[in-house]
Amino acid sequence: MLIEEILVSRGSRFDRTTVGTSGIHREFGSMVLAVRHADGETRFNPTAQDPINGGDYLIVMGEPAQLSEPRMPLPSCKKTDRSGKSSLPAEMP
Repeated sequence: MLIEEILVSRGSRFDRTTVGTSGIHREFGSMVLAVRHADGETRFNPTAQDPINGGDYLIVMGEPAQLSEPRMPLPSCKKTDRSGKSSLPAEMP
């Protein structure tokens, strides 16, 4: 298992969704452990109704193969390491 922090960019397909409607669990088999909102508030163990907006960070847990597949960095999102530096640009067919 790996845990990654993913920045949701404004205008991405996950901007203005919820944890449940984002499809992260269903499409990628990964679990959202927390949402750190742009205002600094962090929601641990978010419910399906918790909002995801551009500027938020998702703390996601999954198998290495799930988190490293080309689609996982999510469109218009980027993975970051703990220092906040981007580690992978986002691409999705």
